[in-house]
Amino acid sequence: MIPKAATIKKLRKVQEYIVMEPRRFDMNFWGMAVRDIDAFAKEYHFSDLADLRPPCGTAGCLAGNALVVAKLIKPKYRTDDKLEVFEFPDDTPQIAAKWLGIDEAEAAKLFYLGGDTDDLGWPHEFTEKYDQAETLRKRAKVLSQRIDHYIQTGE
Repeated sequence: MIPKAATIKKLRKVQEYIVMEPRRFDMNFWGMAVRDIDAFAKEYHFSDLADLRPPCGTAGCLAGNALVVAKLIKPKYRTDDKLEVFEFPDDTPQIAAKWLGIDEAEAAKLFYLGGDTDDLGWPHEFTEKYDQAETLRKRAKVLSQRIDHYIQTGE
């Protein structure tokens, strides 16, 4: 099903937001913001966010970035030992889907990388390109292509 005009407009905003600063994008987690990235990575042996080094300290997947663009979440840092960490809610994909005006099946096409054997998530070709992308800019380009494909085909 080809997305509605309002959905396309919102997807374009998210697409532009991510392409403008690829360090904000990672399909491995809904979203996370950390004030002291190096301390967080060291304490929790979690280098993904530290490797990204987004200027605002926040990175997320397509759904997480949709919430940021829509201003549907506000950072509420919680104190975790000596680190202040903001985590996106567990229902991030549901909130993002509602904002985009798409149902759960359509959201799955956008918010999850696809596997080799199932129909859920991104088409295999985009998942493969994303996994093989060697730079953050190339990953953002793959996302942009994925969004374009979804807008054109509904797949």
